[in-house]
Amino acid sequence: MENKFEKAVKDGALVDFFLGNGEYFIPDRDYGDHSAILSWNNYIIPYLENNVTKIGTIEEMFLEVLLNEEIDPLEKEKFLTYHLFIYYTFRKENKISKLEKECTIVELAKVFYMNFFRDFGKREEIICALDLIKQRGGPDFIFENLL
Repeated sequence: MENKFEKAVKDGALVDFFLGNGEYFIPDRDYGDHSAILSWNNYIIPYLENNVTKIGTIEEMFLEVLLNEEIDPLEKEKFLTYHLFIYYTFRKENKISKLEKECTIVELAKVFYMNFFRDFGKREEIICALDLIKQRGGPDFIFENLL
């Protein structure tokens, strides 16, 4: 069976993989939504275990999503927050190494969240999720002037 993440890399479909579109949808057995954690556990981590130098593909995925203005902002926020949480949790657990372009990803994510809060208002569940990312060793995405 082909690794779905590897297929997404070959097909130039990293955004679809990130969002769980089409063949990259992996159902959460409890809720029926796309499960990003299963995407990481079943496809991304095994892909990286075969060749750790492929970590740049993760950077590429985050950057493609952050720079894509066609993704609905609500959908982007949901999956960006979910994937960032998983990434920082796995970093804390030493399952994945730090991304070389992490600073760029963080800065783009900060701009996205700042604009998201400006356009959609503060959302307590998002602020809590961003705080959990910080507790896992991630950056502080919460801006004092928004609270």
